[in-house]
Amino acid sequence: MNTTEITKITDYERLVMLVIWDAGLQLSMQEICAEVNKHFDKNWTTQTTSTFLARLVRKGFLSMQRKGRVFYYTPLVEKQDYIKNTIPQLLKLLGISLEDILSLTKSNNDIHKLPNCEFLVMLTIWNTDEKLSMQKICTECNQRFSRNWTTHTISTFLARLVRKNFLSMQRKSRVFYYTPLVTKQDYIENTIPQLLKLLGISLEDILSSDWLD
Repeated sequence: MNTTEITKITDYERLVMLVIWDAGLQLSMQEICAEVNKHFDKNWTTQTTSTFLARLVRKGFLSMQRKGRVFYYTPLVEKQDYIKNTIPQLLKLLGISLEDILSLTKSNNDIHKLPNCEFLVMLTIWNTDEKLSMQKICTECNQRFSRNWTTHTISTFLARLVRKNFLSMQRKSRVFYYTPLVTKQDYIENTIPQLLKLLGISLEDILSSDWLD
């Protein structure tokens, strides 16, 4: 599995992997479901958990073994390998240096980590100094992040970001334009510590590794 492939999991799939990594042994679907609900305050059904597990098996993150009528799952990707491949790409995407990490402030819990799709929309808007229309945001996201989103899809993400107070919306004639209410730096300062905590990484781990070389 190469570096690109190792990072292609969603937030929910990551929660499943964290439970399995931390267990240190094979877990059944029922056990994984119970642990995710317990540790991450979810209310998943076994059917929901089964969907995420099937995706992780297809992506090469898990192996599945049947014992009687029960399926057990074992990680094929180590947590440390995932971290080493994920953190540098995330920091590069955000344009964060080692000095930025060292100067991060504690989260004030007012800004929460966005789903990946909404985050890509925000990156597109942050990286320009002008107000962008929905059509322009759609074009930029598709070009920069190799997506194939329609304007309807982008409209859904933008509406969510407006409700979450990440964006303001202004209508000019028949066109809506969007302006960030949360700066990129504020988002970084509030979410990077959350992500590092979730992955069990300390600043000492980063300083003692070659991740940022």
